[in-house]
Amino acid sequence: MAQQNATLTAGNVGTGGSSANEEDWNGITQWIRGNINGTAISASAGGNLTLGSPVAATSGNVTLSAGSLMTLTNTTINTAATGNISLSAGTFAATGATINAGAHTASISTSGAFSNSTFPLANVTAGTLALAARTGIGSSTTALQTNVNLLALTNTVGGGIYVTNAKDLTVAAASTNGDISITTAHGAAGSGAAGGNGGNITVGTVAAPSGNLVGLTTTGTAGTIDLLAGNGGNGASGIDINDRYAGGNGGAITLNAAATARQNVTLTAGNGGIGGTGHNRGGIGGIGGTITLNAALTDQQNATLTAGNGGRGGDSTFGGGNGGNAGNIALNAALVAQQNATLTAGNGGNGGNSSNSSSQNGSNAARGNVNGTAISASAGGSLSIASSVAPTSGNATLQAGTGISNGAGGAVVVDAANLLWRNTASGAVILQNTGNITAQGNSTVDSLQAVSSAGDVVLNGTVAATGTDQAIVLAGRNFTNNAGANALATADGNWAVFSTRPGDNLFGGLQSDSTAVWGAAYSSGAATALPAANKFVFANANTATAAVVVANNGVKTEGDVFTGFSYTLQANNSGAAFGNAFTDAGTALTVTTGAPVLASAGAPANALASGTDIGTPGQYAITASVTGVEISNGVGNNVTARNGVLTVQAVPPPPLVPLPASVNTLQASSSGAGTTSTDQEIARLAGLMNSSMFGTPDAFGFGQDQQGSNELFEIVGDGVNSGD
Repeated sequence: MAQQNATLTAGNVGTGGSSANEEDWNGITQWIRGNINGTAISASAGGNLTLGSPVAATSGNVTLSAGSLMTLTNTTINTAATGNISLSAGTFAATGATINAGAHTASISTSGAFSNSTFPLANVTAGTLALAARTGIGSSTTALQTNVNLLALTNTVGGGIYVTNAKDLTVAAASTNGDISITTAHGAAGSGAAGGNGGNITVGTVAAPSGNLVGLTTTGTAGTIDLLAGNGGNGASGIDINDRYAGGNGGAITLNAAATARQNVTLTAGNGGIGGTGHNRGGIGGIGGTITLNAALTDQQNATLTAGNGGRGGDSTFGGGNGGNAGNIALNAALVAQQNATLTAGNGGNGGNSSNSSSQNGSNAARGNVNGTAISASAGGSLSIASSVAPTSGNATLQAGTGISNGAGGAVVVDAANLLWRNTASGAVILQNTGNITAQGNSTVDSLQAVSSAGDVVLNGTVAATGTDQAIVLAGRNFTNNAGANALATADGNWAVFSTRPGDNLFGGLQSDSTAVWGAAYSSGAATALPAANKFVFANANTATAAVVVANNGVKTEGDVFTGFSYTLQANNSGAAFGNAFTDAGTALTVTTGAPVLASAGAPANALASGTDIGTPGQYAITASVTGVEISNGVGNNVTARNGVLTVQAVPPPPLVPLPASVNTLQASSSGAGTTSTDQEIARLAGLMNSSMFGTPDAFGFGQDQQGSNELFEIVGDGVNSGD
């Protein structure tokens, strides 16, 4: 190790002599230039380190470090067959340097910044290139050029990370106080061939080379993440009659490790290239790049994910090429944006044209979608999904603060067994799903439209809307309200709930305070045509097809036998049958055959106020058996029963009898013989209490206790209670 500067230069190449005879060879090189070699080469300088010759380890690694400047002028460092390369310096002057670690790791660190002018890293070959800087890796105006398959990037103080890679790239890890911007190259246009594919970007490996970095992280108070995959190149034009060259595929973006940004996150996959023109058939368009989250994506501001469009099919005389498939967005892990989130799958490519009218144009490809396992997307602001959502398994969960829509005033279209949603502050929520739609937690919206084509609408939380007109429209096969009587609230508008029939709903105490609308299936026109009132709307007609025998509630006292059983007969088009959810009286029905049989375990005299058979002390079910019962108006035996409640009360205690005001004491003095005036008053009181006005003759008496005191006694059963 040199405490200050070190310069390592091997000898130059010798030069051969010349010949005066034109037929003779000039002198050939006598020696190749000398190099710096050895086993496990290590050189270190406290100041500058200059290498003017090639470095080649015969075995092991190469480790070079400089406290200040490392100069690698036209120098080759090669460990392709032996091991890793490690270079560390305050700054580098490495113009023309070639670094080749083969499949091994090249680790290069500086206390300054990396730029293309100071260290052209496009000339580095390595299985993994690990870069560490303090003041920037590339810049926002000029990205650092690299040409490797695997990068690990760390920048600790100022600047950010800006890298453009010439081919497919895996970023094992990237961490900086500033921005992260990673771009891959576009595919080359085909030359007598299909277009080249755009470069893919993959974040995360099984284990990052540094051992402690995972994914993408911006650690400062600001910082964005911007990943841009390359577009596919266009296919070449066909020369031979059967030539058809496809467009290249757009680059994909895959997160296998988490990404966390202090500000915005933008992921943009590449577009597919255009298919080449042909004679018999045009080339197919390239496939749009996909975006796949296998690990969480979190940012403090906005998240924008845009998959690639499919390329247009090539034109041809006798048949246009088909359009390329669109790129999808796969959410296999959570997407969380503190502000807005926008997800847009790619458009399918259009088919190429055929110039022969008797031949077909190419087919247009379908638009991409948002798929994945257990889809979860959350935004503190608005959540815009401009593509259909189709989980491959599990539910779709969409949460926002200021609205959920397709970003253009339309619905997010979902194909999931269950769509779970919540919106916390404002904005329009517009949802369509083939399966169930469930409100999870309480929500506040400007307006809500939730329509299920084949599932149910479920409220597990309240929904409050601030909009006017039909501020809330819910439509599904059935309606289930688990949020109570105040589940829907509209300050300046109305709500409407569409379902098939009331008998399959759980109204949960929600009341419209208006008549129902019958025989009207959901459509946008049916919703706007409703009167200005809260409405339950049923697809079935307003006819009684079933009846409910409702056992009326009753009350009795312990020791009594309850005999006051009664019931109410309600039609299934009656609001009363469903907790007065709507005000329709329904069809008047009568029992034509048989009679409901009502019974209760609380009816016998020995039923106690402390007992129960339904969980609450003092309450017993009143059951109704409708076996053999038939109802008028064509209802027949389509009869069900609903239990009532019999409440058993305890026997109340006897009332207290007040004493006349003239009686000041119940005990007379026994110090003297005979009867005092107080004794006489007590005797008179006993007679008064035994008079017919108390209805308890001979219940009271006057005499002496065991101590000889004159007392007023109450006779209870076979015993006597003293007046003391």
